[in-house]
Amino acid sequence: MSLSRRFYWAPNCATSRAVARDTVVVTMTNVPPISATRSGTHTFESMHGHCRLAAATLEIAVRDGLLATNPVAKVRRPKVTRSEARHLSTAEVKSLLSHAKGSRYYPAVFLMAFTGLRRGEVAGLAWSDVDLAKAEMTVKHTLGRVGGELVLSEPKTTRSRRRVPLAAPLVAELKAHKIRQDAERKTAANV
Repeated sequence: MSLSRRFYWAPNCATSRAVARDTVVVTMTNVPPISATRSGTHTFESMHGHCRLAAATLEIAVRDGLLATNPVAKVRRPKVTRSEARHLSTAEVKSLLSHAKGSRYYPAVFLMAFTGLRRGEVAGLAWSDVDLAKAEMTVKHTLGRVGGELVLSEPKTTRSRRRVPLAAPLVAELKAHKIRQDAERKTAANV
């Protein structure tokens, strides 16, 4: 393993750790530096995750007396450069809303534009989370894809669980959407 050649290591997932009797076997592979964007199947975040996993695994081996020291503790991890998220300008939001008008996704796009909610938060909303009389909604769930299946879960952080005030135009749009949705539900029940 040579860091002087600007190679970084990442554990080989298939053989990263194996404990056989009193022996710990760790295989490491040299991976060339990669940018913060996806390059192949590795990102800096995934490499940091692999490094943490290897460090934790080897720390257990040190604690159990199988290793004298943790070799991963001395490895310099690649720096993660974070970029700021790009947000739409006012003109771009107006253009997006005009193109989405008439689409069944318009209420969701309108809601994201007015509140700043994430796509998974909007998809996870239920009418029980929306109080049109008080002009507010509560973010209690997110909808995301896990292993190819849609899963409704709680937001990851307590800050993500929040009340969101609703502007008057948004309340009017949501009321109209609820009326359309109820009509669709009645039509589908009569078929």
